[in-house]
Amino acid sequence: MLELAVVDRSKGHLEEFICESSIYLFPSPRRLLQRIAERCFHLKVLNLGHRFSADERDFIEACKYFPLLEVLDCVNTKFTEVGIESIGRSCPNLKHFGFRNNLLIQSQYEFNNSLALAVTKHMRGLH
Repeated sequence: MLELAVVDRSKGHLEEFICESSIYLFPSPRRLLQRIAERCFHLKVLNLGHRFSADERDFIEACKYFPLLEVLDCVNTKFTEVGIESIGRSCPNLKHFGFRNNLLIQSQYEFNNSLALAVTKHMRGLH
C-alpha cells in the first residue's frame, strides 16, 4: 500500500499524485481516492495511469475536494455527461482532462458526441 503511505506522509501538502507504475500496487481504487480526497487539499495534478480503474461515482465524490485541480488523468474510467458536468463544477481550474470511453461499436459515436459536448460546456478551461 505504498500509495496510501505517500498520501499519509504528505500531511495535506501533496500537490501532485502521479502513478504510472506497471506494477499493480493499489489498494482498492475507491479507498485510494477517498484517502486522497480526505488528505490532499492542495492537489493540482491527479494522474492515475493505465493500471487504475475506478467508478465514475468515486471520481465525482473525490473531485468535490479538489477545487485547485488542474490535471485529471484517469484513462480507465468511463464517464457520462453527468460525471463530466459534476467534475467540471467541482474543479473550475481544470486544464487537462484525460479519459477514455470505448468507441468499439457504431452506436457509441452518438453517445461520445454528447460527451464531447458536455466537456466543452462544463470544462471551459481545458487546453
